[in-house]
Amino acid sequence: MQGIAKMTQWRLWYTTVVVTLALGVPAPDVHSDDNVVPAIAATAAIPGELRGFWDLAPDPCTLDPKVESDSRLEIGDTFVRGYEELMEVREVVRVSETPQAWRVLAISGIAPADVQGPALYVLSGDSLTIADAEQSRIYVRCRETTVARDAS
Repeated sequence: MQGIAKMTQWRLWYTTVVVTLALGVPAPDVHSDDNVVPAIAATAAIPGELRGFWDLAPDPCTLDPKVESDSRLEIGDTFVRGYEELMEVREVVRVSETPQAWRVLAISGIAPADVQGPALYVLSGDSLTIADAEQSRIYVRCRETTVARDAS
């Protein structure tokens, strides 16, 4: 049990450091004679590695039509859909290759403007940590299940 607590503390510390660096420090610019070009190209599309359904860890997640979850996320190419919330992705910037991490700006139609801002998405296998200025959450990738059906 002590090992799990120590690992959780390490992950929270690591996430805090990465979020501070990714959200608090602007990316350097590359200067040319005629203009300034961002060092990291931004896009408004979520990378394929992040797309799909996710639910809060530590429980495994399956896409069973009979099971509902208030904590499930659907991440599409230009949106993030949570429980009663749809966010439009405005900007995605890759900030790290190892671990795979992206700074994502997604705007909610229902959240107040003063609480909206970028979040850091860190992917490790089937685990996704999403951290913003106020909190971090660890999600697991949902897998489809085979539902037994009557042959009749």
